[in-house]
Amino acid sequence: MNVLWVADATYILTDEEFLYLAVVLGVLSRRIVGWAMSNHLSRN
Repeated sequence: MNVLWVADATYILTDEEFLYLAVVLGVLSRRIVGWAMSNHLSRN
């Protein structure tokens, strides 16, 4: 099974606060495998 994932995390400034976005991409399929958004960073 050929699987390769990459991940990135960034923040987005809105009018009210920062939002943090994390994305996991499947390199071979070029599709989003998963994502999460929050108004705070956590170590979960």
